[in-house]
Amino acid sequence: MAQVTLKLSGDKQLMAALNVLPERIDQRVTANAVRAGARLIVKATKANVESGGHVVTGHLLEGLSVRSKWYKASGVFAAYVGSRQRLAPHLHLLEKGHKGPHPAPAYPVLAPAFDATAGAARTKIEANFRRGVAREAAKLPKGPAR
Repeated sequence: MAQVTLKLSGDKQLMAALNVLPERIDQRVTANAVRAGARLIVKATKANVESGGHVVTGHLLEGLSVRSKWYKASGVFAAYVGSRQRLAPHLHLLEKGHKGPHPAPAYPVLAPAFDATAGAARTKIEANFRRGVAREAAKLPKGPAR
């Protein structure tokens, strides 16, 4: 499985703002930023499907989506790009090919999209995260709590 890891450090203002935010808001900002980066990969995958001539019914294009999960024990938020099983259960067959009585070659669409957009997705995640933290920190009350 391909993955992009992003570790923010060094920006003292950002880290100070992040330490002040309540955990729930921190999680929401993180989730929104990661999903935005994953949506870039979905968009590139859809372009690969269309350019490869693999559109027959359109279910694969409709079925490509971002699913996400927050792992509370480790504090990791992950976004998964793939197909919704009901609409496009055949993405893995297109991506990897298959053997059997009617073998088909692989036509990778997801891996090339990931490779092509990983840098842009990382940049988008970082920008959205910074913007979200700044926005939420600005909403916090100024001065000591009473």
